[in-house]
Amino acid sequence: MRRENSSPLPSAQSRTLRHVAHLLLLAVIACGAASPAAAQERDQFRVDYTVEVASTSPPLFHVTADVKNLRDSQLDLSLPTWTPGWYTVENYAKNILRFKVTGSTGKPLSHRMTRGERLAPMLAKIVEAQRAVFNDLPYEKYVYFYFFAPAESNADGGLEHNNSHVAVGVGSRNPEPEQLTGLASHEFFHTWNVKRLRPAEMWPYDYSREQETPSLWVSEGFTNYYGSLSNYRASLRRKEEFLQSVAGAAGGVEGNDARGYISPSDASTSTWL
Repeated sequence: MRRENSSPLPSAQSRTLRHVAHLLLLAVIACGAASPAAAQERDQFRVDYTVEVASTSPPLFHVTADVKNLRDSQLDLSLPTWTPGWYTVENYAKNILRFKVTGSTGKPLSHRMTRGERLAPMLAKIVEAQRAVFNDLPYEKYVYFYFFAPAESNADGGLEHNNSHVAVGVGSRNPEPEQLTGLASHEFFHTWNVKRLRPAEMWPYDYSREQETPSLWVSEGFTNYYGSLSNYRASLRRKEEFLQSVAGAAGGVEGNDARGYISPSDASTSTWL
């Protein structure tokens, strides 16, 4: 049984309850006053990211960007080129393998990628196609050095290194990405064929003299073939385009009269001449 007590509270308790009631009133007023600001914040443009670890070997992340309160008809997105504390150009967009845009209902939306952003996923696809051939990537970091300004000499083409390659005289100053994937695929395949798998006569490298070998036709010929094949396997070339490139390479050899009296091995050795 509860006993009701109608006697007045002591003054100290009364003051305490009045103080608490006053604080509660202020809290209610504060909450009411914050509601318009909170509502305004909810209506502001923002992007929420969800990162999912899809695979650990090879490392693969699924990143979802939820764009909210977009009122413009167009939105430009980009990834940073570098990060503070690590003062080198990383070009993070090169790590994107797949990219798609959907609306709030899940319906795909059209989008357009700029040249640099289009080239990065193309290069990533080539890397994956060639990784499948050797089942590994023999480096921690790979860099593409491309010089679009005209060379001071008549040099053009690419030069492979252990974990990079350099390209000069690559068409115009503003080429389309599709014009660069052929050279990129060829030079990237040299990461294995020539730099790590090369004729015995060139192992180890001796920079003080010529290193003649009869097998350069393997070093460049196989690379030329797999460079084209990698573009096809990466879905960057149609089957007809792949066959045309291979046929063009074979036709260039067959149409050369020198093939009647110079063997591939002799041609390799005479490269130094």
